[in-house]
Amino acid sequence: MADTVNSMIEQIRGLHADLAERLRLAAATAENERLRLVLSYLEERERHVDDALEQYQSSAPRSVLGTAFKTVQGAPFKQCVDMVRVDADDPDDMFNSVLEMDKCLSAKLRLVSEDALNDDVRGFFVELAEMIDREKKQTVRDAIEMEDL
Repeated sequence: MADTVNSMIEQIRGLHADLAERLRLAAATAENERLRLVLSYLEERERHVDDALEQYQSSAPRSVLGTAFKTVQGAPFKQCVDMVRVDADDPDDMFNSVLEMDKCLSAKLRLVSEDALNDDVRGFFVELAEMIDREKKQTVRDAIEMEDL
């Protein structure tokens, strides 16, 4: 069975929501104050990404959301989210793993866009990849600011 654009977005949103919950739980038990701050920041960031994806999803035309991909099946984005090291004791490792996840997600979204037969669908996935790239840049800026605390 082919995945639709909508089911892929749902999959990505679910992965971000699961990651946000893992980060929340880790923050609740972290003893290091800086680590707790980083975990809480990353949890909020993941919830923001989920909200942004929801907005993309709600604004996309039905013709885009219903488009099927025979070449994209299963959970192609899960391996990206699995890169995040929620158990890391070092806040820098945590940030780096999230940046690697963003890099992976952006690359996968761009690959999916290349398989699109429709310009609207292609543009939709490129837009999502660009959103992830912006989040990555913002995370880097925020990490630098947190380093100054």
